[in-house]
Amino acid sequence: MPAEKPSSLDLRIGGYMGTSYSVVLKRGVLHHVTYGPEYVAGKECSVRPTEEQWAAFLEALDSLRVWSWDERYQSSTMLDGTSWKVEITWEDKTIRSSGSNSFPKTFQAYLEAVDALLAGLPFS
Repeated sequence: MPAEKPSSLDLRIGGYMGTSYSVVLKRGVLHHVTYGPEYVAGKECSVRPTEEQWAAFLEALDSLRVWSWDERYQSSTMLDGTSWKVEITWEDKTIRSSGSNSFPKTFQAYLEAVDALLAGLPFS
């Protein structure tokens, strides 16, 4: 049976000129920060997902094959826009992937899984 929650999690998405978000797991609690333009820190809050939410998130990561994403996704034609980072360790599974204006094919479904884990806090 997999661990109830990951041992580490650091998720980020956004851009310099717009709203950005970070979600970091600290001592079993997710810390969510919303940043304004120019990465000015704004609203901070914490969320404690249920065991069911964690299980659904792990199932989504597995079904979306997040663990096999490339290390880097980069657009060669656009410099400004959306940057993102995913760093998760869950038992023997680890993903460290990031990008700038380029995304894996399952990225939108991944964002939906993060939104579900956050139970109403914005991420995408």
